Amino acid sequence: MPRPEEELIAVLQKNGVDLTASLPCEKIKILLEMVGRTFTHLPLTREEEGVGICAGAALAGKRPALFVQSSGIGNMINALLSLTQFYELPLAIFVSRRGVYQEKIEAQFPMGRKLPGMLAGAGIAFSEINSREELPLVEQGLSRVYSTNSIHAFLMSPAVWEGSECRGTGTGDRGQGAACSSESGKDKSAAIKSPTTRPIRPAARLCAERWASFVMI
Repeated sequence: MPRPEEELIAVLQKNGVDLTASLPCEKIKILLEMVGRTFTHLPLTREEEGVGICAGAALAGKRPALFVQSSGIGNMINALLSLTQFYELPLAIFVSRRGVYQEKIEAQFPMGRKLPGMLAGAGIAFSEINSREELPLVEQGLSRVYSTNSIHAFLMSPAVWEGSECRGTGTGDRGQGAACSSESGKDKSAAIKSPTTRPIRPAARLCAERWASFVMI
């Protein structure tokens, strides 16, 4: 049976995700290591930087996915609404949801708990993934991202990864589980392209390109 990290990566590959970007989070450090080995991947320093990069990738015909911590949504909400949502660009956001499950840092509670209400108020679709058994919800939402050019946030509880046997390949990781890897490699991530992908409107493309250039300055 695939481990949860492998299961999620398989869903990303099945839906043709071919560019990923992320900020670090301790709760998904193994997942991020695997994502970096499997896809064209860009480490970020700010969340809104990722929004601009993913917008540019979408304009170039890519299928981007962004990995952030729940607290980072607050940093990127303006860019999401005024760039990605306004110009109808596709973006899948995988959110490591802190403050909801065995959280030791109290400062993570406010954002983690209020995140669904914030996204609903912003008109951003989201799914709450609270256990490994709910991972199939990811595929349901992900297929709509690229067929309708929309944003969808997947709020991933740390409980999803609980009990996983995956461990990192770095020398600093001394876990006892088996190292996980994707056998299909990076070139497989772009193998599947849905024929129902919605084209981006020319006027929106021009405006979004200018906006994305401004974000990256």
